[in-house]
Amino acid sequence: MLLTFLASIELRNRFGFMVFSTVVMFLVRPHMAGHIANSTFFTILFDKNVKFVGKAALLLLAFIVACMIAPLTIKYAGLNELGQIVQYIEKRQGYNQGSGSSLNVSGMS
Repeated sequence: MLLTFLASIELRNRFGFMVFSTVVMFLVRPHMAGHIANSTFFTILFDKNVKFVGKAALLLLAFIVACMIAPLTIKYAGLNELGQIVQYIEKRQGYNQGSGSSLNVSGMS
């Protein structure tokens, strides 16, 4: 995370460093690398010095990368089909509604 922070201070001068730190983070914590990439994307998107053509190209690139990474993320989580995703969500909701939560709020009222 320190590498990412140092690269984000002067993004224009350290863009290669930012890409390197994001790739390293992807190897260790893929979900955090996604957050870093999204943060970098929004930083560039809302920069007033970037022209519209650059922003449009970045938006297209981000969409293509998201479409490529989404199936890998779903597979990494162990969810291969849409039915499994729904089952997983219902299972987690059951844990939170039942006694599987670490905090029982039903007796607090």
